[in-house]
Amino acid sequence: MTKEISYLIYELGALYHQAALRLQVSDSILVVMDILLNRNGQSLLSDIYKLSGISKQTINSAIRELENRKLIVLKRHDGRSKIVALTKDGQEYAQKTAGLLHGAEIAGFKSWEDEEIATYIRLLKKHYKDLQAEVIKM
Repeated sequence: MTKEISYLIYELGALYHQAALRLQVSDSILVVMDILLNRNGQSLLSDIYKLSGISKQTINSAIRELENRKLIVLKRHDGRSKIVALTKDGQEYAQKTAGLLHGAEIAGFKSWEDEEIATYIRLLKKHYKDLQAEVIKM
């Protein structure tokens, strides 16, 4: 059972990578755009590190590229922390990348009943909490 779950998790990750390839964007840029889109166009940089699960170096490279392309701006927040915010062009780019992925995710749930979606969310949260407790013990 654990092998099947692990395999499915890896397959989902591979599917997101395939989406990035089809959208002609790196995985890390797609993740940054996704996080910013889900957070109304801005997020603390530290939250992007935490949520992405990607190394700081890789996220920083993606942030630099997006900043050079004028798709995001970095703003100081509470001393040392920074906020990453989409520019107007960045909003459009986010819709053309992460927004299309969001649409695909929503379409992927069209055949699901509301109860199935609620159960899936509940079980994902439970698994996350229980796995987090076990990882902390390592």
